[in-house]
This record gives sequence, C-alpha cells and structure tokens, in this order.
Amino acid sequence: MKRALVPALMISLLLCACGGEEAEQQIERQRDALAAAEEISFTARVRADLGDEVFLCVLDCEATAEGLTVEVVEPEEIAGIRARALDGNTELEYEGVVLGLGGEAGGPLGAVPLLLRALTEGHVIRAWEEDGGALVAAEIYADDDCALTLWFDGESLAPRCASVSEEDAEFLRCDFEEFRYS
Repeated sequence: MKRALVPALMISLLLCACGGEEAEQQIERQRDALAAAEEISFTARVRADLGDEVFLCVLDCEATAEGLTVEVVEPEEIAGIRARALDGNTELEYEGVVLGLGGEAGGPLGAVPLLLRALTEGHVIRAWEEDGGALVAAEIYADDDCALTLWFDGESLAPRCASVSEEDAEFLRCDFEEFRYS
C-alpha cells in the first residue's frame, strides 16, 4: 500500500506543478499588460479589519500615468472623499478642500496603491487554479510587511478579489468590480 501511495503523491505533485506553472505564466502576462496600460479603473468593495472594528466601504479607483485617484462611494456619511496620489504625495479632497498628506494614505484608501503595485509590478511567488479553472489564484510579493493573494477570472484574467494578511491574519479583503484597462 505504501509503495503505491508514494508514486501517486509524486504524480499529483507533478500535475499540480504543471497547472501552477501555466497559471503563473498567465498572471505574469496579465501583469505585463496591466503595467503597459494607460488607464486602469475599477470599483473596489473593501472590508478592512481595523482591530477594534470592521470598516466596509466602496471605492471608485482610477490609475493613469499622472497618478491614482480613489473616491469613497460608500458609506454615505463619507461619500465624496477623494484621495489622489501624484508624484509620491497624497492629497485628501472633500468638497473643494484639499489636505496634503505627504506619502501614501493609510487604511483602506492606502490599500489601493498596494493592490495596483501587486497587479502591475508584483512578483508571483506561486500560482494555482481553483474551481476547475474558473479562478486563477496567486500569492504575490508587493510589500515586505504583508502577504497578498489575488484571485483572477479564469478566462479574462480580470482581478476578482484580493486578500491582504499579516502574521496569517487577514486584515483587508477587496472585491473588484467593473475592472477595465486600456
């Protein structure tokens, strides 16, 4: 029984590695296409675990060569707040008032630049298929401080969802909607 188990395990590992290698190549091709894009836009449904509370929001995001703009759509109480990242500086804007913040904004708004970096520059650590190829998933290196997993549509390779964790605890989840690039 043990003799049959070892070859069976080796075959399944080889099959997984082949699927993983193909998935990794697909994601790297998608990363290159996104890096060459003149504009990337999407809506992000973000769930951020802030320790003592969970913050849910919907963000409209647009990245161009000039910079990144993230606008809060929900919750309604803060809808309209916009963060713009241009030339390494971040500004918050609301009803015409602009507040400069220096570096990248923190919290859920700051997650968008991290996710875009992962999508356009990140190094694929490992990749695999899920749900019979309906999804392609990958662990991607984009930052020393956290682990990032991205799920892509198996056909179009449009990003579907991202999970950001630290010390094996997910602190941010992002579902992508209406993802477009040109």
